[in-house]
Amino acid sequence: ISQLFSEHIYRVLALIAATGLMLASNVAFSAEASPTCPADHAMYYVGSKNFSPAPAAANKLALSWTGGAGNTSTTYNFNNNLEFKLSFSETNFLAAGYPEASSFGGVTTNAINMRHSSQYLNINHKLTATINKPVSKYGFVVQDLDSNENGRYTESVSLFSAGGAFSNILTANHTLSNSNRTITGNQWPNCSPTNPCNFNVDWGSQSLNTPFVITHGNTYRSASTTTSTGDHVVGYSDFYFCLAPPKLIVKKVLTGTRFNDSDTKRDQFNIKVAGGKLTPDSQGSTASFTTTGAGSTITNGSTVTPLELAPSTTYTISENIINGDATNYNTSYVCSNATTGSNSSTPSGNTSSFTLSNLNYGDEITCIITNTPKSYSFSGVVFNDNGKITNPTKDDVSDKYLNNPLYFNGKYDSPTESGIPFTTGHTITLNKCADDTSTSTFTSQTVNISDDGTY
Repeated sequence: ISQLFSEHIYRVLALIAATGLMLASNVAFSAEASPTCPADHAMYYVGSKNFSPAPAAANKLALSWTGGAGNTSTTYNFNNNLEFKLSFSETNFLAAGYPEASSFGGVTTNAINMRHSSQYLNINHKLTATINKPVSKYGFVVQDLDSNENGRYTESVSLFSAGGAFSNILTANHTLSNSNRTITGNQWPNCSPTNPCNFNVDWGSQSLNTPFVITHGNTYRSASTTTSTGDHVVGYSDFYFCLAPPKLIVKKVLTGTRFNDSDTKRDQFNIKVAGGKLTPDSQGSTASFTTTGAGSTITNGSTVTPLELAPSTTYTISENIINGDATNYNTSYVCSNATTGSNSSTPSGNTSSFTLSNLNYGDEITCIITNTPKSYSFSGVVFNDNGKITNPTKDDVSDKYLNNPLYFNGKYDSPTESGIPFTTGHTITLNKCADDTSTSTFTSQTVNISDDGTY
């Protein structure tokens, strides 16, 4: 019985041990997710992993540290003038030869490593990343953030920049605090490549050159502030970011009053963007809009939301005037790219239809279409500002002049005063001022005077 019992206990213990190994294996695989990007967005990756969906070959670079150990920053260059920069600052108690990129034996795998002595200090380095295009997502992996009782350290990482989040955390190894903005190694589990405790740090959409910043430190309060009892290493790896497809905003500008501007006939402007998957003529399409408003006022004068375009695709932007005629307006357009450094072309010209092509991920294009009426509507009245004094005499200074507030007051006072009717040869002409040095195009306009003096 004793032998059977012993054998039974042995089998139970073996099963428990096997189960523990399976759990440990599952725990290890539950941490550190591979990079992902939103659908149709382009991924750019710096690291050594193979994963699916994989970034395009041109969008993947090996992890390295330019300038060698001890250099505080490095820049990774991709196509289309795209730059991803990593830099360390506020470094304290940093070992000689760091930062460096390698697999640190028994600690990290293919990472940028930072090695510090174990004095107590909340921040012994800052890591900052910048990308010179707007991103829809950015992130990386932290390796070997742990603790050691003999070394007297508990490593900690905090999110210095807003919008970041930690994920895929092993609660046996780490604890979140500070409204989930700080992660600290629990006492006293120690991590290694065979017993990893890696986790992810990710941010969402941010504008170009936004600094993504974390801080690292030894927050073990029992550690000395002056004396080290050992070193600790933390690694950063698998950097990635996502660029959205190019976006387009079209705006309408009118300088001057509509050529036709009555309640029965008023010019409005319809703008369409066609190409790729855009269907401007379909019901409710955001690729088309028609202005409203009267006079010189334009309302509903832009795309409701930025249009998402496809890279390396040609799009046609066109304008049609409703209720009127395009020949009554001078038309111009100019496009700009909010993403600096892009090699995408931004056209300009003087036609009512033009194309955009060869756009790149991360481009944010705005096109402004401007119409200027070729002729202006101007009106008035030709009148004798005599205050209804007939046959005035230049030497007369009697009360009929001095006490008449309407006499030569510079205003048309109807019905006291009357308009001067049309006579042959009398016209009104609107000219561009002689001292106007602007490059605006204007043609003089001449109108006749009506029988009641109006024009």
